[in-house]
Amino acid sequence: MIYFHLYISFFMAGAFAFGGGFAIIPFLNDMINTHHWFTQEDLSAIIALSELTPGAIGVNMATYAGFLASGVDGAIIATLGLITPAIIMICLLGHVWKKIKNYPSVTSVFNAVKASVVGLLFSIFLSMFLPIISTEIISWHNLKIIIIFLLSFIFARIKKIPVFVLIILGAGLGVLFGA
Repeated sequence: MIYFHLYISFFMAGAFAFGGGFAIIPFLNDMINTHHWFTQEDLSAIIALSELTPGAIGVNMATYAGFLASGVDGAIIATLGLITPAIIMICLLGHVWKKIKNYPSVTSVFNAVKASVVGLLFSIFLSMFLPIISTEIISWHNLKIIIIFLLSFIFARIKKIPVFVLIILGAGLGVLFGA
């Protein structure tokens, strides 16, 4: 029965997670509360490992989350569940997209969806970041994490350093500074 629930949960994530791979994070967070397949700490590892491994981030997240839920079979089922809606949508809507993509109503829908995704991602960011600083607001460990965060933000926004370089640097700084 877990395979059915895995497939349906990731199918729903694949069907409604607009905005790229990170858009499935709210669905993964919901799975923690609903199915208890993994923990909040596992979610942090899922995100980090999905960033570090090659391939589509959302697919990597689904694969690892499915693996945590039910081993290799769970990884396969979760991944299939996530990609099935995209395959269906591409097959059914691919030829129509060129005709409707510039309609104001279609543009409005996608703008609203993007805004919702940003809000959900910010909510997840806060739920992952606040526990780090709430245990001891002023500590050397938290200061290191905040510095790595700020450096990543500055280098991404101002210096326009590629994301993969920032990920490698962030991992290296985490090891070097024990963050």
